[in-house]
Amino acid sequence: MAYSNIFFAKHYNPATTQLEIIDFATEWESRFALPALPDPIIKSEGKTATRWLNLIRV
Repeated sequence: MAYSNIFFAKHYNPATTQLEIIDFATEWESRFALPALPDPIIKSEGKTATRWLNLIRV
């Protein structure tokens, strides 16, 4: 069974405790998490420039 299916099934199984779900999610994150994104702020000519990322000002 796919890892995501096991996670989904655990969520709806009444016998599964909250701690088991949290442990499984932590393991999921350690295996499949994406690398951290770089800081979106650009420094140009001594000033901090603001960038727009998908209509969200960062």
